[in-house]
Amino acid sequence: MRIFKSALGIMAAVLLFACPAFTQGNGSDYQEGRIYVRLKPNVNAKTGEIIPAPLSFDKGNLPFANKLNEKFKIKSMGRAFRELASHKLNATTVLEFDRADLTNELMATLKKDPMVELVERIPQDRKFLTPNDPSLGNQWFLTKINAQGAWNYFSTGSKIVVAVVDDAVERSHPDLSANIWVNPGEIANNGLDDDGNGYVDDINGWDMADNDPNPDPPTTEYSHGTHVAGIVGATSNNGIGIASIGYSVKLMCVKASGSNPNSISQGYAGIIYAANKGAHIINCSWGSSNFSATSQEVIDFAVSKGCIMVVAAGNNNSSNLYYPAAYNGAISVAATDINDVKSS
Repeated sequence: MRIFKSALGIMAAVLLFACPAFTQGNGSDYQEGRIYVRLKPNVNAKTGEIIPAPLSFDKGNLPFANKLNEKFKIKSMGRAFRELASHKLNATTVLEFDRADLTNELMATLKKDPMVELVERIPQDRKFLTPNDPSLGNQWFLTKINAQGAWNYFSTGSKIVVAVVDDAVERSHPDLSANIWVNPGEIANNGLDDDGNGYVDDINGWDMADNDPNPDPPTTEYSHGTHVAGIVGATSNNGIGIASIGYSVKLMCVKASGSNPNSISQGYAGIIYAANKGAHIINCSWGSSNFSATSQEVIDFAVSKGCIMVVAAGNNNSSNLYYPAAYNGAISVAATDINDVKSS
């Protein structure tokens, strides 16, 4: 019951300020030179035996990758999601190639291969627009959603873990540092994977894009996740900054952007990580207008682990579907203004 009531307060945080509009941005609606390829169940590419569970494939041992390499310039083929040895997503790979101009031809060729079960493009998820009011001094929304009522159940000492899967989260921020989640199974900076989850020294989370334990912003351009984390779980009643809806929840920091801070290229891998590390709530303030069967399965996996998926609806005043908000199992949250009118 306490987890549920705490979650109710967090749900409203996602869009009230973090996402007043959907950032359309420039460029493709899909990631360039990268596609999902799922091998058929129980098939080893080389021997025909049951697929093992390595974190990468030797593309030289895959007949279809080998024969397509010369034309499409295959660069790599690796497992899309880690820690999933017993799940159907285990056989889903990301195929990277240089000839992005031939994507449709490559996909058509792969769909004909008897070893392949699914081929689809990977949607290009982007951050939702962040408001340019850093202090959020007029926090009328706390009263509007009765956040104070939720605080009666959990104010200080909350054990709720909220994963912020976003561009990055500044762990040392003075209004966040006291609420940063600490991995109980990991010993800091000893260079070992103490909890055996495949991630070394993931004390506060993980950088999914650069594959390292530092989810902090590399530059000031990576500010969106820190902003969202503040709304969800800034340290309240400390005389600094703002009060948050989550008050004292623990923030799991999952960095999902690589060299482009506007691209959430590893958002779904971040969801898998957070679900496996025991996050009660996973916050995603990003998305695209493109459906992906693989992404739906990632949401299904997180929900099966008991996670509450709280996702931004986009708030561009459109009736079009956005994902992951429109996936089954996700709680889609949109914003209203101080008069309970839908935001423009």
